[in-house]
Amino acid sequence: MARGGAVNQHWIALFSGNDISQADPFLRRVVEALEQRNVKAEMDVGVDTLMEVFRETYREHLQGQIERVVLNPYGVTVKEFMRSGRKYFGASGA
Repeated sequence: MARGGAVNQHWIALFSGNDISQADPFLRRVVEALEQRNVKAEMDVGVDTLMEVFRETYREHLQGQIERVVLNPYGVTVKEFMRSGRKYFGASGA
């Protein structure tokens, strides 16, 4: 499956895969992140800036999934896990 959408007047993004259900919400978060950087829809933004925003947005998306799917049953956030995970879960692979 594939889906695409406008990032702004100069750029579009295409998503493909077996499950693209998160493509639209992800693209909305990218547009919001650009707006937070004061990048207006009519402005031409460089590829480096777009790549950085997509990477940051994807990292935030993955962190949210990790919290919801893996850590939520234990009542732990990623930040808490990084700080005290060994205390909660013990050492792995040792």
